[in-house]
Amino acid sequence: MAWHLPPMNALRAFEAVGRTGSLTAAAAELGVTPGAISRQLHILEDFVRAELFVRDGRRLTLSAAARAYADMLSDLFARIDQESRLLAPTAETSGLLVSAAPSFAMRWLAPRLSRFREAYPSIEIHLRTLANAPAIAGERFDLAVTTGPGPWPGFKSQLLFKSPMVPVCSPAFLTKNPRVAAYQVLSSGMMIHVNDRRNDWSRWCKLAGRTDLDTSRGMVFENSNLAYQATLEGMGIMIAHRPLVETDFSSGRLSLPFDVTIADEPDYFVLYPEQAERRSPLTQFRNWLHAEATRDALSRTQPATLLD
Repeated sequence: MAWHLPPMNALRAFEAVGRTGSLTAAAAELGVTPGAISRQLHILEDFVRAELFVRDGRRLTLSAAARAYADMLSDLFARIDQESRLLAPTAETSGLLVSAAPSFAMRWLAPRLSRFREAYPSIEIHLRTLANAPAIAGERFDLAVTTGPGPWPGFKSQLLFKSPMVPVCSPAFLTKNPRVAAYQVLSSGMMIHVNDRRNDWSRWCKLAGRTDLDTSRGMVFENSNLAYQATLEGMGIMIAHRPLVETDFSSGRLSLPFDVTIADEPDYFVLYPEQAERRSPLTQFRNWLHAEATRDALSRTQPATLLD
Protein backbone atom coordinates (compact mmCIF):
# COMPACT_ATOMS: atom_id res chain seq x y z
CA MET A 1 0.00 0.00 0.00
CA ALA A 2 1.36 3.42 -0.93
CA TRP A 3 0.95 5.78 2.04
CA HIS A 4 0.06 9.41 1.38
CA LEU A 5 1.76 11.05 4.38
CA PRO A 6 2.69 14.66 5.12
CA PRO A 7 6.38 15.48 5.73
CA MET A 8 7.42 14.38 9.22
CA ASN A 9 9.06 17.70 10.12
CA ALA A 10 5.81 19.51 9.29
CA LEU A 11 3.84 17.10 11.47
CA ARG A 12 6.26 17.51 14.38
CA ALA A 13 6.09 21.28 14.14
CA PHE A 14 2.30 21.28 13.94
CA GLU A 15 1.91 18.88 16.89
CA ALA A 16 4.28 20.94 19.03
CA VAL A 17 2.40 24.18 18.25
CA GLY A 18 -0.94 22.51 18.96
CA ARG A 19 0.30 21.14 22.28
CA THR A 20 2.18 24.19 23.54
CA GLY A 21 -0.10 26.81 21.97
CA SER A 22 2.86 28.89 20.85
CA LEU A 23 5.26 29.14 17.91
CA THR A 24 8.00 30.27 20.28
CA ALA A 25 7.48 27.39 22.71
CA ALA A 26 7.33 24.85 19.88
CA ALA A 27 10.52 26.27 18.38
CA ALA A 28 12.33 26.05 21.73
CA GLU A 29 11.21 22.45 22.21
CA LEU A 30 12.34 21.35 18.74
CA GLY A 31 15.54 23.40 18.77
CA VAL A 32 14.72 25.56 15.73
CA THR A 33 13.63 29.16 15.10
CA PRO A 34 10.00 30.34 15.15
CA GLY A 35 10.43 31.15 11.45
CA ALA A 36 11.32 27.53 10.74
CA ILE A 37 8.20 26.40 12.60
CA SER A 38 6.08 28.83 10.59
CA ARG A 39 7.49 27.46 7.33
CA GLN A 40 6.69 23.89 8.35
CA LEU A 41 3.11 24.92 9.16
CA HIS A 42 2.72 26.39 5.67
CA ILE A 43 4.12 23.17 4.18
CA LEU A 44 1.53 21.13 6.06
CA GLU A 45 -1.31 23.44 5.03
CA ASP A 46 -0.21 23.14 1.39
CA PHE A 47 -0.13 19.36 1.74
CA VAL A 48 -3.64 19.02 3.23
CA ARG A 49 -4.96 21.89 1.07
CA ALA A 50 -6.68 23.52 4.02
CA GLU A 51 -6.01 26.28 6.51
CA LEU A 52 -5.27 24.79 9.92
CA PHE A 53 -5.13 28.07 11.82
CA VAL A 54 -7.26 31.15 12.21
CA ARG A 55 -4.77 34.02 11.95
CA ASP A 56 -5.41 37.26 13.83
CA GLY A 57 -2.33 39.37 13.33
CA ARG A 58 0.52 37.36 14.88
CA ARG A 59 -1.86 35.19 16.88
CA LEU A 60 -2.65 31.66 15.69
CA THR A 61 -5.71 29.72 16.80
CA LEU A 62 -6.34 26.14 15.70
CA SER A 63 -9.59 25.40 13.91
CA ALA A 64 -11.78 22.70 15.46
CA ALA A 65 -10.70 20.13 12.87
CA ALA A 66 -7.03 21.06 13.32
CA ARG A 67 -7.33 20.72 17.11
CA ALA A 68 -8.60 17.17 16.73
CA TYR A 69 -5.77 16.45 14.27
CA ALA A 70 -3.14 17.85 16.68
CA ASP A 71 -4.51 15.80 19.59
CA MET A 72 -4.43 12.67 17.43
CA LEU A 73 -0.79 13.35 16.52
CA SER A 74 0.15 13.81 20.19
CA ASP A 75 -1.39 10.43 21.04
CA LEU A 76 0.24 8.80 18.01
CA PHE A 77 3.71 10.19 18.73
CA ALA A 78 3.43 9.07 22.36
CA ARG A 79 2.55 5.56 21.22
CA ILE A 80 5.42 5.50 18.69
CA ASP A 81 7.78 6.63 21.45
CA GLN A 82 6.57 3.87 23.77
CA GLU A 83 6.70 1.14 21.13
CA SER A 84 10.20 2.22 20.10
CA ARG A 85 11.32 1.85 23.71
CA LEU A 86 9.92 -1.68 23.75
CA LEU A 87 11.81 -2.58 20.57
CA ALA A 88 15.16 -1.47 21.96
CA PRO A 89 17.44 -4.39 22.91
CA THR A 90 17.94 -2.90 26.38
CA ALA A 91 14.25 -2.28 27.01
CA GLU A 92 14.14 -4.68 29.96
CA THR A 93 17.16 -3.16 31.71
CA SER A 94 16.97 0.53 30.82
CA GLY A 95 15.85 3.19 33.25
CA LEU A 96 12.34 4.46 33.79
CA LEU A 97 11.31 8.05 33.15
CA VAL A 98 8.93 8.94 35.99
CA SER A 99 6.94 12.18 36.07
CA ALA A 100 5.07 13.45 39.10
CA ALA A 101 3.38 16.52 40.49
CA PRO A 102 6.06 18.72 42.14
CA SER A 103 4.85 18.40 45.74
CA PHE A 104 4.38 14.65 45.43
CA ALA A 105 7.84 14.24 43.88
CA MET A 106 9.57 16.25 46.61
CA ARG A 107 7.58 15.33 49.70
CA TRP A 108 6.56 11.71 49.03
CA LEU A 109 8.50 10.01 46.25
CA ALA A 110 12.08 11.32 46.39
CA PRO A 111 12.61 10.48 50.10
CA ARG A 112 11.57 6.87 49.40
CA LEU A 113 13.59 6.18 46.26
CA SER A 114 16.55 4.84 48.22
CA ARG A 115 14.37 1.93 49.32
CA PHE A 116 13.48 1.16 45.70
CA ARG A 117 17.14 1.28 44.71
CA GLU A 118 18.03 -1.17 47.46
CA ALA A 119 15.34 -3.57 46.25
CA TYR A 120 16.01 -3.11 42.50
CA PRO A 121 19.60 -1.87 42.02
CA SER A 122 19.57 -2.56 38.25
CA ILE A 123 16.63 -0.22 37.53
CA GLU A 124 17.51 3.45 37.15
CA ILE A 125 14.78 5.98 37.93
CA HIS A 126 14.85 9.34 36.16
CA LEU A 127 12.48 11.59 38.10
CA ARG A 128 11.10 14.87 36.79
CA THR A 129 8.13 17.00 37.68
CA LEU A 130 5.10 17.48 35.47
CA ALA A 131 5.21 20.88 33.83
CA ASN A 132 1.51 21.56 34.33
CA ALA A 133 0.34 19.06 36.90
CA PRO A 134 -2.12 17.43 36.80
CA ALA A 135 -2.17 17.84 32.99
CA ILE A 136 -0.28 15.11 31.16
CA ALA A 137 -1.03 15.99 27.51
CA GLY A 138 2.20 15.98 25.54
CA GLU A 139 4.32 14.81 28.48
CA ARG A 140 6.80 12.01 27.82
CA PHE A 141 7.10 9.41 30.58
CA ASP A 142 7.04 5.70 31.31
CA LEU A 143 4.96 6.24 34.44
CA ALA A 144 3.36 9.29 36.02
CA VAL A 145 1.70 10.11 39.33
CA THR A 146 -0.87 12.88 39.28
CA THR A 147 -4.22 13.82 40.75
CA GLY A 148 -7.46 12.57 39.24
CA PRO A 149 -10.02 11.66 38.30
CA GLY A 150 -8.99 11.98 34.63
CA PRO A 151 -9.95 10.70 32.07
CA TRP A 152 -6.58 9.93 30.47
CA PRO A 153 -7.11 8.44 27.00
CA GLY A 154 -4.42 5.95 26.02
CA PHE A 155 -3.29 5.39 29.61
CA LYS A 156 -4.14 2.87 32.26
CA SER A 157 -4.72 4.33 35.71
CA GLN A 158 -4.68 2.91 39.21
CA LEU A 159 -5.60 4.65 42.45
CA LEU A 160 -2.50 5.18 44.59
CA PHE A 161 -4.06 6.89 47.61
CA LYS A 162 -6.60 9.43 48.77
CA SER A 163 -5.16 12.73 49.95
CA PRO A 164 -7.12 14.50 52.69
CA MET A 165 -5.81 17.85 53.92
CA VAL A 166 -5.04 18.73 57.54
CA PRO A 167 -3.54 21.70 59.41
CA VAL A 168 0.09 21.09 60.46
CA CYS A 169 2.70 22.99 62.44
CA SER A 170 6.12 22.41 63.96
CA PRO A 171 6.97 21.68 67.60
CA ALA A 172 8.92 24.97 67.59
CA PHE A 173 5.73 26.86 66.71
CA LEU A 174 3.88 25.18 69.58
CA THR A 175 6.66 26.13 71.98
CA LYS A 176 6.26 29.78 70.95
CA ASN A 177 2.45 29.56 71.08
CA PRO A 178 1.57 27.45 74.12
CA ARG A 179 -2.13 28.43 73.98
CA VAL A 180 -2.43 26.54 70.67
CA ALA A 181 -1.12 23.41 72.37
CA ALA A 182 -3.15 23.83 75.54
CA TYR A 183 -6.48 25.15 74.25
CA GLN A 184 -6.34 24.70 70.45
CA VAL A 185 -6.45 28.48 70.06
CA LEU A 186 -6.11 29.69 66.46
CA SER A 187 -5.75 33.25 65.16
CA SER A 188 -5.80 34.54 61.60
CA GLY A 189 -2.20 35.73 61.77
CA MET A 190 -1.00 32.16 62.31
CA MET A 191 -2.23 30.97 58.93
CA ILE A 192 0.23 30.07 56.19
CA HIS A 193 -1.27 30.21 52.68
CA VAL A 194 -0.14 28.81 49.32
CA ASN A 195 -0.71 31.32 46.52
CA ASP A 196 -2.61 28.97 44.19
CA ARG A 197 -4.58 27.40 47.05
CA ARG A 198 -5.85 30.49 48.82
CA ASN A 199 -9.17 28.89 49.73
CA ASP A 200 -7.68 26.03 51.81
CA TRP A 201 -8.11 27.85 55.10
CA SER A 202 -11.60 29.12 54.28
CA ARG A 203 -12.67 25.54 53.46
CA TRP A 204 -11.15 24.29 56.70
CA CYS A 205 -12.77 27.06 58.78
CA LYS A 206 -16.17 26.25 57.27
CA LEU A 207 -15.81 22.59 58.24
CA ALA A 208 -14.55 23.54 61.71
CA GLY A 209 -17.34 26.06 62.25
CA ARG A 210 -14.80 28.84 62.77
CA THR A 211 -16.70 31.93 61.61
CA ASP A 212 -14.53 34.19 63.79
CA LEU A 213 -11.41 34.01 61.62
CA ASP A 214 -10.36 36.29 58.76
CA THR A 215 -8.86 33.85 56.25
CA SER A 216 -7.51 36.67 54.07
CA ARG A 217 -4.82 37.31 56.69
CA GLY A 218 -1.61 35.45 57.32
CA MET A 219 1.56 34.76 55.32
CA VAL A 220 1.34 33.87 51.62
CA PHE A 221 3.95 31.79 49.78
CA GLU A 222 4.32 31.21 46.05
CA ASN A 223 4.14 27.41 46.24
CA SER A 224 3.53 24.62 48.69
CA ASN A 225 7.22 23.74 49.04
CA LEU A 226 8.02 27.25 50.30
CA ALA A 227 5.02 27.12 52.64
CA TYR A 228 6.15 23.72 53.90
CA GLN A 229 9.63 25.03 54.69
CA ALA A 230 8.18 28.04 56.51
CA THR A 231 6.01 25.67 58.55
CA LEU A 232 9.02 23.55 59.49
CA GLU A 233 10.77 26.73 60.64
CA GLY A 234 7.92 27.45 63.07
CA MET A 235 6.43 30.44 61.24
CA GLY A 236 2.80 29.29 61.41
CA ILE A 237 0.26 26.62 60.50
CA MET A 238 -0.40 25.42 56.95
CA ILE A 239 -3.00 23.15 55.38
CA ALA A 240 -1.14 20.17 53.89
CA HIS A 241 -1.98 16.94 52.08
CA ARG A 242 -1.65 14.40 54.85
CA PRO A 243 0.04 11.60 52.83
CA LEU A 244 2.76 14.05 51.78
CA VAL A 245 3.70 14.86 55.39
CA GLU A 246 3.19 11.45 56.99
CA THR A 247 6.92 10.93 57.46
CA ASP A 248 7.12 14.34 59.15
CA PHE A 249 4.58 13.16 61.71
CA SER A 250 6.47 9.95 62.43
CA SER A 251 9.80 11.79 62.74
CA GLY A 252 8.37 14.50 64.99
CA ARG A 253 9.08 17.35 62.57
CA LEU A 254 5.39 18.24 62.35
CA SER A 255 2.35 17.92 64.59
CA LEU A 256 -1.39 17.90 64.01
CA PRO A 257 -2.84 20.70 66.20
CA PHE A 258 -6.50 20.25 65.14
CA ASP A 259 -8.50 17.19 64.14
CA VAL A 260 -10.72 18.69 61.40
CA THR A 261 -9.90 17.21 57.98
CA ILE A 262 -10.73 18.37 54.44
CA ALA A 263 -11.71 15.04 52.89
CA ASP A 264 -12.96 15.99 49.42
CA GLU A 265 -9.53 16.41 47.78
CA PRO A 266 -8.62 14.78 44.43
CA ASP A 267 -7.08 11.32 44.70
CA TYR A 268 -3.59 10.44 43.45
CA PHE A 269 -3.34 8.02 40.52
CA VAL A 270 -0.55 6.07 38.85
CA LEU A 271 -0.66 6.36 35.04
CA TYR A 272 1.21 4.42 32.38
CA PRO A 273 0.74 3.77 28.64
CA GLU A 274 -1.56 0.89 27.83
CA GLN A 275 1.23 -1.00 26.05
CA ALA A 276 3.76 -0.55 28.85
CA GLU A 277 2.74 -3.54 30.97
CA ARG A 278 5.17 -5.59 28.89
CA ARG A 279 8.07 -3.83 30.61
CA SER A 280 8.94 -5.67 33.80
CA PRO A 281 10.84 -2.67 35.34
CA LEU A 282 7.68 -0.58 35.06
CA THR A 283 5.60 -3.32 36.68
CA GLN A 284 8.11 -3.63 39.51
CA PHE A 285 8.17 0.12 40.12
CA ARG A 286 4.37 0.35 39.99
CA ASN A 287 4.03 -2.50 42.51
CA TRP A 288 6.61 -0.83 44.74
CA LEU A 289 4.64 2.44 44.70
CA HIS A 290 1.51 0.63 45.84
CA ALA A 291 3.44 -1.18 48.57
CA GLU A 292 4.75 2.16 49.86
CA ALA A 293 1.23 3.62 49.82
CA THR A 294 -0.02 0.61 51.77
CA ARG A 295 2.77 1.07 54.31
CA ASP A 296 1.64 4.68 54.80
CA ALA A 297 -2.00 3.64 55.15
CA LEU A 298 -1.06 1.20 57.90
CA SER A 299 0.96 3.86 59.70
CA ARG A 300 -2.07 6.16 59.66
CA THR A 301 -3.95 3.67 61.84
CA GLN A 302 -1.68 5.14 64.52
CA PRO A 303 -2.75 8.81 64.79
CA ALA A 304 -0.27 11.63 64.33
CA THR A 305 0.60 13.72 67.37
CA LEU A 306 -2.70 15.40 68.20
CA LEU A 307 -2.68 18.06 70.87
CA ASP A 308 -5.33 17.85 73.57
